[in-house]
Amino acid sequence: YSFRATLSGLQKETTYVYRLVNGTTVSAPYTFKTTGTGAFSFLLAGDPQIGASGNASNDTNGWGVTLKNAAAAFPNAAFLISAGDQVNTANNEAQYDGYLEHAELYNMTTATVVGNHDSSNAAYSEHFNNPNVSAYGKTNAGSDYWYVYNNVLFMNLNSNNLSTAEHRAFMKQAIDANPDVDWKVVVFHHSIYSVASHAYDKDILQRREALAPVFKELDIDVVLMGHD
Repeated sequence: YSFRATLSGLQKETTYVYRLVNGTTVSAPYTFKTTGTGAFSFLLAGDPQIGASGNASNDTNGWGVTLKNAAAAFPNAAFLISAGDQVNTANNEAQYDGYLEHAELYNMTTATVVGNHDSSNAAYSEHFNNPNVSAYGKTNAGSDYWYVYNNVLFMNLNSNNLSTAEHRAFMKQAIDANPDVDWKVVVFHHSIYSVASHAYDKDILQRREALAPVFKELDIDVVLMGHD
């Protein structure tokens, strides 16, 4: 089963308390705090990929240390972006537990994108409630989506879908819907300028040749990626 809730009318610089209830099972109370307007910082993680090492427990512990250190070093970060491959096996619920079951994530807003290891199954979209989901860029896991934070437009591509035309149409649509933003940021998984083992993969070279000119055409300010 997958359940989701959407909160509206939240106020800036406010701490909210929530808990989860499932029949007679009631969670501890948790808090999250909204930030103000203006300048902000955020965290970027690439490829937590729980299970990739062959030892999901070790991966879970390592991801937990990363989250703990990041939250301690940047306590005022507005949110966390995870650039795909949250898990190693798309339909593995234990690996999703390893990604999600950390105290830091109970209190931190998170924005994810679909990695190649997340793409083959609907479990991704059952675990993350993304806003402004588009029909473009779709795979079994989900599709492109966007959000605006403090006048920055974040456009999140499902780069497992290789249709540049679809991604361009999505970005054009998001930009047209938000004409007054100060910055335009694109986030997706497959790094088109890799420096490690995927640098010369055929699909990476294909994305580089196709997507980079579109980013230039649409005057994208920042591109964030993972994968390699």
